[in-house]
Amino acid sequence: MTVPLKDIFLKDINRHIDGVIKADDTESLTVELEEYVVTREVARRLQTFLDAYNEGKSGNGVWISGFFGSGKSHLLKMLALLLENRETGGRTPLSFFEEKFREDLFLLEALRKAARIPSRSVLFNIDQQANAVAKDQADALLSVFVRVFDDMQGYYGQMPHVADFERHLDEDGHLPAFRAAFERISGKTWEVGRRSANMAGRAITDAFTEATGNSVPSGNILKEYREDRTLSIADFADRVSAYIARQEKAAPGFRLNFFVDEVGQYIADNVRLMTNLQTIAESLNTRCRGRAWIVVTAQQEMDTIIGEMNRSNGNDFSKIMGRFDVKLPLNAADVAEVIQERLLLKKPGVMTDLGLLYDDHAENLRTLFEFGDGTQTMRGFRDRDHFIRSYPFHPYQYELFQKAIRTLSDQSAFEGRHTSTGERSMLGAFQEVGRAMMGEPLGALATFDRMFEGVRSVLKASAQHAILSAERQIGEQNPFAVRVLKALFLVKYVDEFKPTARNVGILMRDRLDLDPTRHKREVEAALALLEQESYVQRNGDLYEFLTDEEKDIEQKIKAIGLDASDVTRELSEMLFGEILGGRKAITHEGSGQTFPFTQRIHHALIGREHPLAINLITPYMAPSERGDATLATRSITNNELLIVLREESWLVDELAAYLKTKRYLTRETSTEHREGVTGILRAKGANNDARRRRLLAALRDRISGADLLVRGEKLDLRASDPRARIEAGFQTLVDRVFTSLGMLRGVPYKEADLDRHLEMTDDGQLTEAEAEVLNRIAANRKNALRSTAKGLIEGFEKPPYGWPEAATLCLIGALIGRGRLEASVSGDPLEGDGLRAALLNATVRPNLNLEPVDAFGAADVMALRRLYQDLFGRTPTSSDGKGLGRETGEAIEELARSVEAHLSRDRDYPFVTALTPFRIALAELRGKPASWYVSQLAGKPGDDLASLKEDLYDPIHAFLNGPQREILDEARRVLVAEAANLDFVDAALVDRIRTAAEAADVYRGTKVQGIKADLDRLKSDIRGLVAKERETATADLRALSGQLLASPEFTEASAAAQGEVRSALTALEDRITQERLIPSIRIVLGGFRRDRYPQLISRLIQSKPQPAPAGGFDDASGGPITPPPKVEIVHLADLGVRFDRPLISSEADVEEYLTTMRTAMLGAVKNGKRITP
Repeated sequence: MTVPLKDIFLKDINRHIDGVIKADDTESLTVELEEYVVTREVARRLQTFLDAYNEGKSGNGVWISGFFGSGKSHLLKMLALLLENRETGGRTPLSFFEEKFREDLFLLEALRKAARIPSRSVLFNIDQQANAVAKDQADALLSVFVRVFDDMQGYYGQMPHVADFERHLDEDGHLPAFRAAFERISGKTWEVGRRSANMAGRAITDAFTEATGNSVPSGNILKEYREDRTLSIADFADRVSAYIARQEKAAPGFRLNFFVDEVGQYIADNVRLMTNLQTIAESLNTRCRGRAWIVVTAQQEMDTIIGEMNRSNGNDFSKIMGRFDVKLPLNAADVAEVIQERLLLKKPGVMTDLGLLYDDHAENLRTLFEFGDGTQTMRGFRDRDHFIRSYPFHPYQYELFQKAIRTLSDQSAFEGRHTSTGERSMLGAFQEVGRAMMGEPLGALATFDRMFEGVRSVLKASAQHAILSAERQIGEQNPFAVRVLKALFLVKYVDEFKPTARNVGILMRDRLDLDPTRHKREVEAALALLEQESYVQRNGDLYEFLTDEEKDIEQKIKAIGLDASDVTRELSEMLFGEILGGRKAITHEGSGQTFPFTQRIHHALIGREHPLAINLITPYMAPSERGDATLATRSITNNELLIVLREESWLVDELAAYLKTKRYLTRETSTEHREGVTGILRAKGANNDARRRRLLAALRDRISGADLLVRGEKLDLRASDPRARIEAGFQTLVDRVFTSLGMLRGVPYKEADLDRHLEMTDDGQLTEAEAEVLNRIAANRKNALRSTAKGLIEGFEKPPYGWPEAATLCLIGALIGRGRLEASVSGDPLEGDGLRAALLNATVRPNLNLEPVDAFGAADVMALRRLYQDLFGRTPTSSDGKGLGRETGEAIEELARSVEAHLSRDRDYPFVTALTPFRIALAELRGKPASWYVSQLAGKPGDDLASLKEDLYDPIHAFLNGPQREILDEARRVLVAEAANLDFVDAALVDRIRTAAEAADVYRGTKVQGIKADLDRLKSDIRGLVAKERETATADLRALSGQLLASPEFTEASAAAQGEVRSALTALEDRITQERLIPSIRIVLGGFRRDRYPQLISRLIQSKPQPAPAGGFDDASGGPITPPPKVEIVHLADLGVRFDRPLISSEADVEEYLTTMRTAMLGAVKNGKRITP
């Protein structure tokens, strides 16, 4: 007979167990003490705390941390009860724990020692006590501590000013009298009346006066307390210290300990509250000398909270970490141990059955419950004993359910004020599942979806709306699908769990011996139904629960229609843009040539068309169009590589989902949404990006196994990499289509090689490819068809050739270089740079005609060779007619450039204009085809050109590049530079030089040789005359200088003036020495006599020092000393002597002129002037 699960548990699983341990709940303390489980981890941590507490270390803070349901509030309450050790139900808390620690004597002794220390515990949940105080108030945390401290003493902590009033009465011994007086005056007890103290102000004041004998001038004693009330953390610590001191009188060593539940949540993300907590702990420690402890609980470890606050605020919270240096972290292992001890202990009679159940499946347990697909590794059954203790739950459920509840809390999925902590315990949820399984037979397992019922009652209606809807809509049709939906709801926000079909199957495994194949089908059918009804969305292999808003968005996405062009465009980007790396051409290994290809998706053209194509066929294409026979027929008749993916619905569905989601998100981006919807859209975008990455990876994988067809044949390719497979298939396509590609012999032609091919010479041998091109052109001429560069390029690009454009261009160039072809545009032959530019210009190629060239006659070649030697004075390097013609054209071009260079110098050498006829003759011969030079030049055109060159070009070219030009240049330079001196030399000599230099035919004969002798004589005469003129001028200057330096004006002048004069005379002499023109020398000396010389004398006179009488005043007049009058110096020539005859020709004339001059000189002297001769 099968044992039902209700009969295997040692303790009644239906008994009342508080799902949540509340810090301030004083009921059922006996049950809590009895059933509290001290786990191994808690025992170890507890030893650390008790050692610190008993030794009275400098720190006084304890930080108990643990996530939802970890038992931190329970531990906090137990510590509060143990340390105070007050009797409950006739027993002390210590007595309960002595039974639990019988095997750990060290811990038991530490606990007894702590309990012997007299203490009082103040236990409270800070959120519940702080409901009337806003967290943003500066003293929010302090106000809570003050309130519970006042309440503990019996004062009315809810109204701090009333509590202060009571405290003062109590300290003065008046409180009992006041209570009696108030009750008599008001008819109410004080405990009742103080609740409405603001309404009983008169009665309170009268009772106060009666009890204390003190009057209240204001008439309202509480008003004065309320107005005067101020309290700091230090004041609070002093009050606590005073309280402890009072208690120590009766109980030496007394301590007051504060036990604060959920303080971590209260102060989280609030720097001020965190700092206040540290200050309170520190102040209590210092003011109370270690006799006041603070023990707190938090969702997170302190290091985590501190780390987050440091990052966000840049502050250092090392002090508070030191203040709360005793840390008691609780984890999932603690939770599992508690659940197993309090809920899952088994009866001895069923141990054998459970052991046999484990033995039957031990080898498969790990495999059956091993999550994959990137899910974080979770605990399994360690051994037989572990299985018995945890059954019917699997160890992963403790950890996963804890993460599920925590992440749902983060999403505010729970009802009530405190949605992130402690509102529903792990123990309560597991008990709920256990109760539901009481009728199940031994061997049944708790599926993860059952955990939903453990939290259903505290979930917000909005959070479970989708599940309620599913229960109504598909509950009867497929109740298993609803259960799957509940499981997916629980793990929706658990990032470490990947909800693939396989992993969901593990969550839903309800027996160890179920049929895995049937179970897999059942799970997949449920997931498909849920996806179809938009309760979940599939993101690759992951199935994600959809909230109402997510479901609404998902349904809108599914309703979007798609065009074939959307699919084509996306597949094109994936295949050609990413898998092939954006390549638009592939190099053929056999020929080295690169071939562009047409891009096609489902036969649809993408971009430009080329002779070859790559065509992707996916399951998205209609089945009727992608049958094997249909595709094989197309492959035979088209020059393309067909890539045929196998039939697969997943790829079609995923691609549609991606494109629809992308279109929806693009549309919604421009619309404003509330934050919740914006977050969903952002997540949708991230998931869709991941979906595209999966699609791309899948497409790579599918291509690796796809059929590749060329000309109706499936290719047998070894490569597995998708890109390598496509490239290998393309190689085969090229080989099958371009059968004449081998004519190129594997040469990798490039446009850059065109110049080299144009310069080839005719060695009598043509390559196979060159001969093919030449034969095509010859055949066209025979059939009266034009052969253009464009036509040839396009023709040889097509099958069976497949020659790249560069190859055909180079082959044409080689044939032209070998003299086998001639090129022309509109009848005008092309050679050299013009031909090269035309071949490379796609717009010119349609008009670039190509014609075969007949062979040259030997006589014509010989005649041109002789003419070349006569014209250019050298032997040509080319031996064949084509090369000789081209070389002749190049030589004529070179000669024409030289002529142009000479003509550009006509300003300096006017005689070069004689070259104009020669330039005209050259212009008529430039730019001709090589064949023309061979057949036409060696005749009258060549003879005429040779005559002009000999008569004009040769002598002018020799003159301009020889020593005669230098002589002419020197003669011209002397005539210009010495123009001022030429009036003082032989005029006939100058005329001869000028006439010869300006002659129009100066470049002919020996005219320039005659100039040289006259030029040398002229330069010698000028040098002598200039030297003599400098000598005369220097002598005159020195005579004037001697007179001036010996004059009293100079000797009596100041030293500064004397220096200026000497410098001026020296500078003038230097200038005369440097002057090279005779008139300039005379002008310099004459100007000095007339202008500068008088100025120097005036400077000397003015600088003469004047004696100063004593006192600085004139002795005669008594007035201030006046400087001497300025003396004007004039040159004799400046006196303006007038004489009415042009010549002095007699003694009478001499006397008359002297008289006139004397009169002028006397007049100047009388006027205070002085005259220089």
